[in-house]
Amino acid sequence: MVHVTADSDVIEQRMADDPHENMIISAGDIEKVKDRFAELVDWSLLANKIVIDNSGSMEETMSVFVRKIEPFLTDFDRSRMDEHSS
Repeated sequence: MVHVTADSDVIEQRMADDPHENMIISAGDIEKVKDRFAELVDWSLLANKIVIDNSGSMEETMSVFVRKIEPFLTDFDRSRMDEHSS
């Protein structure tokens, strides 16, 4: 399970910069939503969990993801990646 989160200020700024027509949460809801997601991730029976902070750039986020997912990759996963990279 990958739990993607970000600083509340970053989420609020992103909401302001790129508002959706049918926005379902307001800036005042951000902390409650983040807390509830974290609670549900903690309760999950899935054993393999990583948390990715998406507050930075896409490149930074992907770099962290690649580093954190590495221990969970199987030999089969790695061989498939090798096949697709050539």
